[in-house]
Amino acid sequence: MFRSVLVPLDGSKFSEQALPLAELVGGVTGTQLHLVSADGSDAGGSAGQREQYLAGITERLKGAGMAVDHAVLSGKVLDALEAKAKDVGADLIVMATHGRGGLERLRLGSVAEGLVSRGLAPMLLIHPAPDGEPAVIPESLDRVVVALDDSAFAQSILEPLESLGKAARVSHYTLVHVARERAAGHAGWTPLAAVQARAEERMRPIRERLQGPETQVDVQVVMAAEPSAGILGVAKEAGADLIAMTTHGMTGVRPTLVGSVAAQVLRNWTGLLLLRRPGPVE
Repeated sequence: MFRSVLVPLDGSKFSEQALPLAELVGGVTGTQLHLVSADGSDAGGSAGQREQYLAGITERLKGAGMAVDHAVLSGKVLDALEAKAKDVGADLIVMATHGRGGLERLRLGSVAEGLVSRGLAPMLLIHPAPDGEPAVIPESLDRVVVALDDSAFAQSILEPLESLGKAARVSHYTLVHVARERAAGHAGWTPLAAVQARAEERMRPIRERLQGPETQVDVQVVMAAEPSAGILGVAKEAGADLIAMTTHGMTGVRPTLVGSVAAQVLRNWTGLLLLRRPGPVE
């Protein structure tokens, strides 16, 4: 269960479209929501205005029976959010993937990407609809696609996924394994049926872990030249509400998701994404 959930907001209607997700998670008894606004060097509005803005949302959520607090943060946006996440022991961060305006606050390539790269907590991300068109978050998630392989690294997504699954009453999981596409007869080529059978066997413990009286789990293997294309193909065909996966979160010397499988999925996926960057030992 998520006990401490951080929700960064920038004051825009666009960023507020992450709020239904926060409410979905925050409706579970024992979960504390922390609404925050980080100013940055050119943030709009005074600290007083941002305090008033957060206070209004806090009161509304409290009226709906949720445990909520809020804080206006100062300093560099990423550093301020990291400090707050550590201070409240956040075990989930919920936010929109990009915002609008001059400050690079909630855009892919800035704050959302930076927080993933720092590996503070699993992140529940949304590509919101355009301003003025509220994102529709269902009370339950019917179908979830989980990108997995044999590694403990990839399977570390299961812990936050189980917590989300209980909060959102997931009814169907598809565990997807993407195998590298090779021509028949090529060295290392294995028939898809054999790869599928092997994946079914190796993922049996995961199926048993996620399956329940009202929850179905199936395993699907696809062959694709690019892992992101395989994951997205399965998700679109299944009509998935959410994709769950891990990411290494860094390339080169600068923390970034650019070019990673997770970044490609996020840029081309219009649904929800649960993303986690585990520690090196995992």
